[in-house]
Amino acid sequence: MRWNKSVSITCLLLLFAISAYAQYSSPESVVYDPVRSRYLISNAGAGSIVQRDSLGYLTNYITGLNSPKGMCIVRDTLYFTDVSVVHAYRLSTATLLYNITPATTTGLNDIDGDTTAVYFTDMSVGRIYRYNIRTHTLTTFVGSSLNTPNGVLLDHPHNRLLIVSYRTNSPIQAANLTTGAVTTITTTRYSDLDGITRDWRGYIYVSSWASNNVIMFTHDFSTSTIFSSGYSGPADIYYNVYRNEFAIPSFSDNRVLFVDGALLPNASISDTAHNWGTIAQNSAQVSWNMSIYNTGPGDLTVDSILFNSMVYSVVPSSGVINSNDSVPLTVYLNPIFPNGNDLMQIYTNDPFHPLLTVRHTANITTGSTPESGERLPAGFAIGTPYPAPFNPTVTVDISIPRVSNLSLKLYNTMGALLRAESLTALNPGNHKISVNASDLPSGMYFIQITGIPGASPVLRKAILVK
Repeated sequence: MRWNKSVSITCLLLLFAISAYAQYSSPESVVYDPVRSRYLISNAGAGSIVQRDSLGYLTNYITGLNSPKGMCIVRDTLYFTDVSVVHAYRLSTATLLYNITPATTTGLNDIDGDTTAVYFTDMSVGRIYRYNIRTHTLTTFVGSSLNTPNGVLLDHPHNRLLIVSYRTNSPIQAANLTTGAVTTITTTRYSDLDGITRDWRGYIYVSSWASNNVIMFTHDFSTSTIFSSGYSGPADIYYNVYRNEFAIPSFSDNRVLFVDGALLPNASISDTAHNWGTIAQNSAQVSWNMSIYNTGPGDLTVDSILFNSMVYSVVPSSGVINSNDSVPLTVYLNPIFPNGNDLMQIYTNDPFHPLLTVRHTANITTGSTPESGERLPAGFAIGTPYPAPFNPTVTVDISIPRVSNLSLKLYNTMGALLRAESLTALNPGNHKISVNASDLPSGMYFIQITGIPGASPVLRKAILVK
């Protein structure tokens, strides 16, 4: 039988491609190598570390391991735990540099490090080790005082190592980097926490096996919300600052999911309270300026700004604030009631700041109304157009109790729009709005006023006779 050389070479290439192909097998931890634009994923179930290139292809990077879990990159060195040992590999060549072997341990898990030291947890004895990578000395950083410590994250601005644990209602704890003293930052309602990471804003994310989701905390841990869900054993989650995305290994169903970074707004305000002082009732309105800031990467939507009474109003009362931008607000006080105290409520799409409040305090005296002062309307009112009939100008009286954005439209009897005028930021008081119809023929017309809060458009009839 003749040997077909081309067919054999093709088969060999195919076998090589199959042997080089890698899959996820109980993926535990993820890190990103920005120099080579690749992710590295520890396969705890296959005893390997695989690399995922920028196109999403997986190949084996290191094989022949036991059950690798936590990983971190320090310069050109990849550190990762492997049951009872920490391996240090040259990142560029995947060659072993040295091993770190604590005495009698079988539960090494997560790891994080900097150019001075790496810190890694031992779940089996409730301990955290510190390895000085400059002097190559291993010490116990936190003794056996922790309960199943799992994920760790260095927090240098606060000189601490953040710790989450695999237990019911896991606390988020911190170990002082100087002393190793452990304090509890907060006790969460989430259980079996595994990974912990931080995004560019300082928001903290933790993964929970009990609820199979990822939870997002504000930088001070005062507020939390579900960031993403639908996993099966979310393990050592990782935030990639270079690509603004999260890598979430789903341990139990052999997946690694990549989630777009939290393009969320970050809402704040220039003031949280304002005292207007003493103002005479029914005197002219007064105003005050403040600002809403958005320091996040996503657009901030201000759904509405409300007050409990008609004494106050604000412009604008809603809108969108772009990333790293701000919008000035003008708050108006119409002293028509004796009580001038109110709470300004700003509703936004920021999950951590959905409601911003500003307390307003004013002492509105009930003395006699100044002769020159105009008594402000207590409610909205749209008058009857006059004169009737008109030629060529018709006028409508509008009374508003607070700053408002209205619009006026003129239609003929066929429903055709003939005029449109925006009445933006009308001050509280009485207004005369006129429409010139000198170019229109005699006949019946309709004037529509829209924009009155909580009310349907108002329609008024006007007859033009030339």
